[in-house]
Amino acid sequence: MQIVRPVVKTVGGVGAAVRDLGRLQEVARILVGHGLGLLVAGMLGLPATSRSLETTPDRAVAALQQLGPTFVKLGQILSTRPDVLPEAYCEAFTQLQDDAAPVPFERISAQLVEAFGEGWAERVTIDEKPLATASIAQVHR
Repeated sequence: MQIVRPVVKTVGGVGAAVRDLGRLQEVARILVGHGLGLLVAGMLGLPATSRSLETTPDRAVAALQQLGPTFVKLGQILSTRPDVLPEAYCEAFTQLQDDAAPVPFERISAQLVEAFGEGWAERVTIDEKPLATASIAQVHR
């Protein structure tokens, strides 16, 4: 048993590392796709290219929105930090305070099926249109 636990722990750690690496790759792809290659190059210690310098505050906002709620929350925080970011970015990031896009109900329904089984809709009624949306939550009646 003394040998099995460390091996299982290591294998589990490798699986987590592979998942983390996959997410890192996805984040890098999205950032580069929105013209934030300079940021990716800096994180990886690579030289910047002319393509990696093509960015605007609006493209940065789009990247954060595509990356999901954690990154939107980061953008919301950064919008209040003119000591960290140029004013143009802080201004653009303020739209993340108010303009949270709703999660499609199909995704919510799939999560409810996973959590409560296929018959969840027979037990409760949920309006598909959200009452309110925010960066990390959404409210339905």
